[in-house]
Amino acid sequence: MGLFRQAANLIAAKKPLSGLLKKSRELIERQHREREKKQQTAIPLTWEEAGISPAPEDPGPRIVQEELERLLAVKTGDLTGNIKKIFREISRLPDGIEAPARLFSILKENLHLEKAALLLYDPYRMVFAPWAASGYDKTTLRKLRLPLGFNRDFNRVAEGETLLLSEQAELLEFQRCFSAREFSGMDHLAFTPFIYEGKLLAALLITHTPRLATAENRKLLDEISQQAAPLIFRFREKKLESLKRDSLERPELQGERMQSLIQTSREKDIPIVLIKVSLEKIAGTITGKNPYLDPFRLQEDLAGIIATLLHDIGSVQPLDPGHLLILVCDPAEIDSRLLLHHLELTVKSFFYELSGEASLDFNAQVKTLHGDEADEIDAFSAFA
Repeated sequence: MGLFRQAANLIAAKKPLSGLLKKSRELIERQHREREKKQQTAIPLTWEEAGISPAPEDPGPRIVQEELERLLAVKTGDLTGNIKKIFREISRLPDGIEAPARLFSILKENLHLEKAALLLYDPYRMVFAPWAASGYDKTTLRKLRLPLGFNRDFNRVAEGETLLLSEQAELLEFQRCFSAREFSGMDHLAFTPFIYEGKLLAALLITHTPRLATAENRKLLDEISQQAAPLIFRFREKKLESLKRDSLERPELQGERMQSLIQTSREKDIPIVLIKVSLEKIAGTITGKNPYLDPFRLQEDLAGIIATLLHDIGSVQPLDPGHLLILVCDPAEIDSRLLLHHLELTVKSFFYELSGEASLDFNAQVKTLHGDEADEIDAFSAFA
């Protein structure tokens, strides 16, 4: 048996050593100390630093410094290290009304949010509702509707305060906005307002992320809000100001509007042009870069834009998800192809993700009816 092995066995047995065995023990202990010291140094990031050259043909994935910092931020809860990257990406937000959805993606990825939603104002229902969200179940997304004046704490948000709630009594004030399953696992809730010229444009809701409840991270959320709010106004709110807010009738009024146009067609012998358009490919192009954008909200944005263009001569009615029915009643001869061309140009002017598309595929179906053929409208709208 070699001297090293004998010495190692005697060291393990805690027996006294002498002579060569004693020197072997001292050498073993020195090697252990050197090995421990080496392990305390930084982990080598390349094969050369590890003392292996040439590198293997397939060295495997490299450790990227940004990824290492991200993992450490998740573990320690320190999010301030991401502030420069967040600000840089916010400054590059696209000039389109889908910009808030891109903003949400930036915040989710860089703040490592598990459950969060960006609430925008719904002018038709007069509530703040999720335009982009991640982590919540469908019941919560359906119930998450906050009108101005919802409660005292949300009024504080509307006044510009970043809110961090953790007391059970405070959380209970928002219980009806969440499913029973989501609320049962909730021990804190955070709101960050996006205020521009005194108006609440949006609110970032965050739950299940306790590391945000620090003074440093609260300051970070405030700084993000201050930088992003003017861009939300410029890229979305200002563009939408040109829309007539009454253009997209509420569901209960859509039928009335359509019946009024049908009656006009009968009385004045004006033909009705029906156009059924598909939004699936258009929506797919937009959500491809904005995966957290709510499809229903996107369809409502598209319907509102189209309804504005046709407000004086027609009506727009959402059908099943992904389709709209356009009804036009105009004494002038209507060229459906020209009308669709104008729709395409208008829609592209609102969405950055569509602005570079050569053309938009509405997959349109067109049918012309006279007033006495109005009964065919329902059959046409149901036709796939």
